[in-house]
Amino acid sequence: MAATGTAGAGGIRTPVAARLDRLRWNRFHWLVIVGLGVSWILDGLEIQIVASAGTVLQERGTLHLTTGDVGLLGSIYLLGEVVGGRWSLVISPTGSAVSACSSPP
Repeated sequence: MAATGTAGAGGIRTPVAARLDRLRWNRFHWLVIVGLGVSWILDGLEIQIVASAGTVLQERGTLHLTTGDVGLLGSIYLLGEVVGGRWSLVISPTGSAVSACSSPP
């Protein structure tokens, strides 16, 4: 079903918002909220682990990296997360568990 709307000087008017307001809050919505919350917490924990490892790698007894090196490694790590999330859709675009865990293209 396509939503029809009209464009005017004040923006686009559409019945979609009114339809969403009439929907009942059910178990699916709670699962989405809890899943997003858990993902958010785990992502924050993962970033903390990487940041803690970066300070250890700067010590003389380990790799003795500079602050710039640790920053570059953090940027490469983040780029790897983004590419990995997109790559899982390329490997399995059929909606399996692997592609369901990554963000849409």
